[in-house]
Amino acid sequence: MVNPVAKLESVIYQKLQSRLYHPKSTQQQLKLKEKAQRQESNSLSNLKASLRKREVIEKLHNIGYFENDS
Repeated sequence: MVNPVAKLESVIYQKLQSRLYHPKSTQQQLKLKEKAQRQESNSLSNLKASLRKREVIEKLHNIGYFENDS
């Protein structure tokens, strides 16, 4: 059976270690990096959607769909 005091010490040690390796400034940098990745992903998704719409419109033009819209 695991000694509860040893387990608690282990948890406290791990939390202290994580704080040492991820101080507040590092956490802020990680948040900014994640935000930038989300923005990049959104931009890429928007670009792909725009290109798909453009392709659809181009195909409709090619088959003469808009010729009667004068």
